[in-house]
Amino acid sequence: MLEQVLLNLITNAVQAMENETARKQLGVATTQENGAVLIRVFDNGPGVPVHLRERIFDPFYTTRKAGHGIGLSFSHRVIENHGGTLTASGSEWGGAEFRISLPLENERATP
Repeated sequence: MLEQVLLNLITNAVQAMENETARKQLGVATTQENGAVLIRVFDNGPGVPVHLRERIFDPFYTTRKAGHGIGLSFSHRVIENHGGTLTASGSEWGGAEFRISLPLENERATP
């Protein structure tokens, strides 16, 4: 499921940059931070407007003509089911950045 989330985020980044004429850049980075694994997917595309950054995770919400609005809501749910968070922001390259934060297994709270 986590692999599908990463594929969704990478595919979204590629699709967002389809009409960009400048050199397209896509980055994926990982680090360990505050007892969690942080995975960042970022690009230099058009970005996600601030007023849409929460709404894009709603089921069936899309800004693409051919989109279905399922990918990001699915991804958000998968990450939450793993005890993590998925957020959107602006990237250092001027496009969008999606951040996945997952607790380390030995740090994860048990029910």
